[in-house]
Amino acid sequence: MTSSAYAPSPTTSAWSTPQTSYSTRSYSRPRPRIRRRPSATPRSNVLRFIDSWGYNHPKTRAPQPQQRPPGVHALLGREGPLDYDLSLDPSHILVIHSPPSTGYSALSRNQLDAPATNPPVQSMSIVCDALPWTMTISASDGYTLTVRDVIEGLYRGLRSKAKKEDWERLRSTTARRRVRRAWISRYNRHHSFRDRAYEESQGLRSVDFLGGSLAFKGLTFMPDEQHWLMHVNPPKRRVKFSANSELI
Repeated sequence: MTSSAYAPSPTTSAWSTPQTSYSTRSYSRPRPRIRRRPSATPRSNVLRFIDSWGYNHPKTRAPQPQQRPPGVHALLGREGPLDYDLSLDPSHILVIHSPPSTGYSALSRNQLDAPATNPPVQSMSIVCDALPWTMTISASDGYTLTVRDVIEGLYRGLRSKAKKEDWERLRSTTARRRVRRAWISRYNRHHSFRDRAYEESQGLRSVDFLGGSLAFKGLTFMPDEQHWLMHVNPPKRRVKFSANSELI
């Protein structure tokens, strides 16, 4: 009885007898099965390739290049040169010269139209320790977020009327008293009795949740949460609204 598998004799060459019937089925190697190695961490950098021969072939995944966190324009950076009261219309923003004794100047068009970040982004999510919500600002052209977009986005976001649920999030009496004082202080800054009465009748606005910390002190990127933290301080100067000033 002959075996179906080819088994050459010691005196016979393995491939010299073409008449000999043999089957290559026993030599065919199945395609390897690929299986991920279970890991305690959700992201493992090791894959185990288990093939049909029972060998484990560890293969390290190629390291991914680390993305550089985005930088922010110097005007919007931490402790930047802006004299910016968040309760005022953006037209009141001044750029502090260096040294400060040389005076102030208004923002130029080139400064306002510059990209807010490097590399440029289409939108930015901004949080603040004093605000119980997140503000998302998108590029006005749909492509590149500019310094102007950020400033005007902050103005519109803080000018909006406060919601009842935002007030209810303030659990402590101290926090509610702080917001209420900020609201009273804001509408009392108007010289005109009519403007004062109107602003009082509008109730709380989002900017009142900042309390007395109305001075913009820059943005810091938080890589873990993928958002920007806005820093604020009490303003160094107080602007009284005239009858023609923009209401916030």
